[in-house]
Amino acid sequence: MLAKQMYLINQTGFPIIRHPEVFEGLNGKIIANAYSLFDAKYGISYMEKEVNNRTITPTDKDVWDLIMLQWELYSDKAFNKSALYNRDFPWYNSTQLDNLYQDKNTRRQALLFLFYLPNT
Repeated sequence: MLAKQMYLINQTGFPIIRHPEVFEGLNGKIIANAYSLFDAKYGISYMEKEVNNRTITPTDKDVWDLIMLQWELYSDKAFNKSALYNRDFPWYNSTQLDNLYQDKNTRRQALLFLFYLPNT
């Protein structure tokens, strides 16, 4: 999923490979997205099965539409240096994120909370 996310981000015109500082946040995003989409007990997969009698997979177009929509919403202002958006939680800069949360498990948990996709 991480490779596909990077490919799709690159397709939008954002040169993700030139921004390695984003990789930790992006990795956390994919972990949170995969958990909330497929593994959470009452997550999106559960609701899709209950409501639409459908099993979602990581290759479904609407799954990737949702993942990319979240990327667009969260990254739109994050890379704009003049914007004040998300300055309290710099998910887009691993150095700043490390300064904020020195413990890697705390960083991972914070990224999970940020990028979790609710089923509602």
